[in-house]
Amino acid sequence: MMQSKNELDYKTLYDGYWQRSDRVGERSSDLKKTARLIAETCGYGSAIDIGCGEGYLIEELLSLDIDAVGMDISSVVVERANARWKNRFFEGSVLSIPFPDEHFNAVVSTDCLEHLAPEDVPAALREMYRVSSRYVFLQIATTPDRDGHWHLTIEGRAWWEDRCFEAGFRKHPLYYYVNDYEALNKDGWQVFVILEKIPAKALVEFDLSVLEEEKMLHNDMLRVTGRRSDAHCIRYYKACDFIRPGDHVLDVACGLGYGSHILYNVSKARSVIGVDLSDFGIAYAQANYGQLGGVDFKCGDAQALSSIPDNSIDFIAAFETIEHVPEPMAYLRELKRVLKPSGRVMVCAPNNWVDETGKDPNPHHFHVYTWDRLVAEVGQFFLLEQGFLQTAGGALKCPNGSRKWVNVPADATPEQESEWVLLLGMADPLEGKGIPYEETAWRLPEDLGFNVAAFARDYQNPWLLKGMVTIGMRMGSKERLADMQERVLASYDPESVDYGAALCGRIYFHIEQPEMLETTVKALEEDVRRYASISLPTAHQIRWQVSLLFAAGELARKQGRTGDASFFYSECAKIDVLLYSPILGNKTLDALFCLARFSLQKRDLPAAKQYLLRSIDECQRLSSGSWVNITGEQSGPLPFGLAEMSQLFDKAARAAYLLSALDKADLSPHLLFRESTGFFERQIIHYKNWGNEYYEYSNRLLNDRRKFEVERMAGVFNLRTAEGGKEGGLERVVKNVLWRYSQFAEVRSELGLGGAIRHTFGFLRDKLSISQASRPEPRVKPPEGKAPSEASIGFVNLDSDKARSAGSTQQVIMLVDAFHDGGVERVVIDLCLNFRQAGIQCKILVAKDGGRSAAEARSHGIDVMELHQNTEALRSAIAKSVNTVAITHHCYFSLDSFRAAGIPVLEVIHNAYYWQRGKRAIADMRRNDIDHFIAVSGFVEKFSTEELGIDAARVSLINNGLNNLDLIRPPLDLLRKNRLETRSAPVLLHIANLHPQKNHRLIVKSFARIKQKYPDARLVMAGSMDGYPDIFSKLNEDIERLGVSGSVTLAGALSRRDLSKLMASAHVGILPSVLEGFSIATLELSFFGLPAILSATGAAQELQKAYGHVHIAQGCALSQKELDIRNVDGFLTTMPDSVVDSLAEATLKVLDEYPEYLGKALNAAEQFSEYSIDSTVGKYIGLLQSMRKSREYV
Repeated sequence: MMQSKNELDYKTLYDGYWQRSDRVGERSSDLKKTARLIAETCGYGSAIDIGCGEGYLIEELLSLDIDAVGMDISSVVVERANARWKNRFFEGSVLSIPFPDEHFNAVVSTDCLEHLAPEDVPAALREMYRVSSRYVFLQIATTPDRDGHWHLTIEGRAWWEDRCFEAGFRKHPLYYYVNDYEALNKDGWQVFVILEKIPAKALVEFDLSVLEEEKMLHNDMLRVTGRRSDAHCIRYYKACDFIRPGDHVLDVACGLGYGSHILYNVSKARSVIGVDLSDFGIAYAQANYGQLGGVDFKCGDAQALSSIPDNSIDFIAAFETIEHVPEPMAYLRELKRVLKPSGRVMVCAPNNWVDETGKDPNPHHFHVYTWDRLVAEVGQFFLLEQGFLQTAGGALKCPNGSRKWVNVPADATPEQESEWVLLLGMADPLEGKGIPYEETAWRLPEDLGFNVAAFARDYQNPWLLKGMVTIGMRMGSKERLADMQERVLASYDPESVDYGAALCGRIYFHIEQPEMLETTVKALEEDVRRYASISLPTAHQIRWQVSLLFAAGELARKQGRTGDASFFYSECAKIDVLLYSPILGNKTLDALFCLARFSLQKRDLPAAKQYLLRSIDECQRLSSGSWVNITGEQSGPLPFGLAEMSQLFDKAARAAYLLSALDKADLSPHLLFRESTGFFERQIIHYKNWGNEYYEYSNRLLNDRRKFEVERMAGVFNLRTAEGGKEGGLERVVKNVLWRYSQFAEVRSELGLGGAIRHTFGFLRDKLSISQASRPEPRVKPPEGKAPSEASIGFVNLDSDKARSAGSTQQVIMLVDAFHDGGVERVVIDLCLNFRQAGIQCKILVAKDGGRSAAEARSHGIDVMELHQNTEALRSAIAKSVNTVAITHHCYFSLDSFRAAGIPVLEVIHNAYYWQRGKRAIADMRRNDIDHFIAVSGFVEKFSTEELGIDAARVSLINNGLNNLDLIRPPLDLLRKNRLETRSAPVLLHIANLHPQKNHRLIVKSFARIKQKYPDARLVMAGSMDGYPDIFSKLNEDIERLGVSGSVTLAGALSRRDLSKLMASAHVGILPSVLEGFSIATLELSFFGLPAILSATGAAQELQKAYGHVHIAQGCALSQKELDIRNVDGFLTTMPDSVVDSLAEATLKVLDEYPEYLGKALNAAEQFSEYSIDSTVGKYIGLLQSMRKSREYV
């Protein structure tokens, strides 16, 4: 081991360190994020940053109103920091901190402790314990530094945590807020260790040696590192998501009390009581975690909770207890007795923990539980809301597993293995009728005019509020919630407040459904009219009259019944909400706003103006009276009331914004939409758009090709800042970038995708915010010995080697027949955009007419010219063209004009053009006017050379490429998790515009058979349905006849963003086309990691061979020799049942073996660079270069 260094050694070493020019101004990690984590876990108060360096973390903490100071052993850096923030920095050693005991609320140290020799670490931690009053926040590197000698202690999380526990710390209750459970499977290159001081008295009485003696029976998992500790603690942390504000919580069989501590400190519980049979456990818990008025512990039997009254507990944590009690049903009955109506219980049991004898080897376990048994027993006493599967790994069950927490529907039968099964249940609120209700979430005033939370006064059963009504508190299972609402509607007085609440919930349930029966709609609307007609309504009846009328308006609006919607909105806006509360005015203003928009639809500007002015008047009226029904008790105001009023004012602001645009409505109609949001709505939209853009940025950065681009960016930054006198050159910057890139994978596992990007490359993004338009882009060569990978071949700029490699080509003309909507149009636009990145300008000539795709191309700044088959217009467009190549896409209009102008022509063959067999005119045109051919797949190449007679020497194979920049793909780990959790209700996705060859009807017929095995399966068909009304009609008939109308969604044409959402939520892609050259949709599915069922066309075999995530459905497509007009038409007309069976069987195989196919699909998504648009354009440019060498063209 390295010899220990004394303080003078450290001081001399780090004075020299901070005098180095490359360390001046250095920042480590994402300091904004770190500062926010410190604030979120340690709160306001005083803090010291030990090893503060330049002091930039202090700047961030001060910006969050934390009274922070910094300390460093180097006088050099302390002097620099004090020059920026006067008197905030002190010279001192972590081995002897120059401050009194418990002087700071929080002690922070980032990038410091690893710089100590191992033997000095315990002394440093003891000093941190001494000067902290409660919390210590550490960020520690676990790998060598980039110079290889500054980090003197290189250890993993477990080693560091053990040293911390020895120094008198335990894990912070919010440890798992900072450290995600699954991320703990592997140490990142830096780890967060978040700590809390153990009370000194408890530390003396119960040191680690005492726990060592007791650990076979009890352990304090906040003082232990590793899988078992994390597994026990994470349950309590996850349980906090289901604890409501003000809840009284019971931790049954609480052991040493660490879980009760987490429950109280992470949630908004009013109190936590821990019960356990062990006298030692209760004594330990009280000494370490007892908190007067908040957390208490007492001895007791889980099967006989005699000290706890009936209906007195809001939430019960019952972890790993049911297998220990002799009579589980008596235990569950006792839990139900003490739980209030609408109260929740979270139960955990080991999952089938048996050895080779079939018995549980733990002598303290009386029962072996499985998912099915736990569901059956808990379901007898509670409404099952949610299920969970948990694994820690490394033990009897799942010895090779890793930490994992998976949410599953409570009524599912999960197939994945797990070590523990958990259920969240709710005491049925309908059984609460007649049980006295006490409000625990809010303080209520004694004012008789107070309405908004006077539930006990106005509801027949006020327990329904938390179980069925209040968003954020109510039942999380949509199925259980719907059942609850139906039972209320069937059994309660139709004029009761309870009935109104249930009816409103049912309406919004139906609004979320893709389709609903007309009879259901009529019944709901009739019920709304009846309830709205109640005479002399109470305050809460008024509350539900307003909400029901607005909900009915929303339902009608969604269905396009503007007249009905206007009626309901108008009736809603007539009611004086002050009889209930001003906050109900949000519905009034929303109704008036909808009426204003309906008026704008009819160009009735005066009416729209009146509705908007009325909104502002109403806001003023509602805010001018008594605030008792906004704030409630003045000394403890209702937080939701003030929040609702802020929304009310923002909706008035929305009306004011829109009013300001009415005067210009005729000249600038677009302003009406742009000005129809409130101030806070605009902020939300802004940040939502930023978030979407950030996803795009993340996905781009994760692509392998970006490594060279990061090097290029580093060079750009270096050249741009050199003029400002900054020291250092390209070599240092690139070295820094490459070092950061080498850490990227580990950072991602620690911080997640977004955190990894910010942490690793954030410094570049900040520096490059300098205006990029101020000077031309410099050309930066790769470092010595480095070259861009093949995957990066298309990512180039206007002054790049790539652009020059294309020879003298400066322009590409894309020739298309029509330009409406489809895969070829997508390919053309993507090619143009990426050619432009390579410095090659593109123009699109449309022989006939354009459409949606033409408009999209123009929106990207691409020149599109519609020729309407005018030859002179074409000749004029290409006249005087130099350094130009034409690329035609299934268009043969006036190709001789290009030859006459000396412009070479390439034809991209996008499919097996079977209808061209024997067409001499096209063959002659290809021979005389086309210089070269590009086939988009091996399938197309083979057909073109063997069946159309094109000379194989004149054909190059260049597959279509995917432009993923406008696709928003969540992290692949998240996709894996979500898909596996929901695989019992799979979503099958078909992406294609309606066309005979896309086999829409075949898919629906096969889906009906798939539903027999997967009854909860859904089919979504995305794509335009406009082109073939006869097929569309028959498709709808098939859907109705087969009885799958409730499970099939025809989504229509979607934006790339909406398509991204759809692909992210799907489980399997289905594209069984009769004919396909190289489908972009196939690439999109693969990019999103979706297993795919394809027909034997296009790139199916190539993708299947490359990645294995494709399963080919036999018989859905015709062979090369069978492709002719007669056979294709006959095949489409008389689709045999064997083909329907083949597609269904292929799909069922993928669903039955889903984890395997999903793994391969996600692997394909990670390694998809060969099929990127960059790779494709790189190959196009290579072809242009070779053509230039073989033929000099003007």
